Amino acid sequence: QLDRAALFAREAYIMCPAFIHAFSAARVAAKQEKFDLAAMWLRLASQAQINGNEMRSALADTQDFESMRHRSDVLDEWFAKS
Repeated sequence: QLDRAALFAREAYIMCPAFIHAFSAARVAAKQEKFDLAAMWLRLASQAQINGNEMRSALADTQDFESMRHRSDVLDEWFAKS
């Protein structure tokens, strides 16, 4: 199921490199515990934002990246330090 979701998200991003497609691919990669791949997709998602709030809002609505909070290479600017 996750492999199909990953394929769909990748294909959607290729057809239309929008924030939501990159973010969806990142979520799937994180669920598959492919954290480097998830980080790459999160970087692409942040670059594809139309306004600066899409990433913050999307991250607030999901717990899929909780295991990646320690990754300062991607998520420091989006997750507040606790």
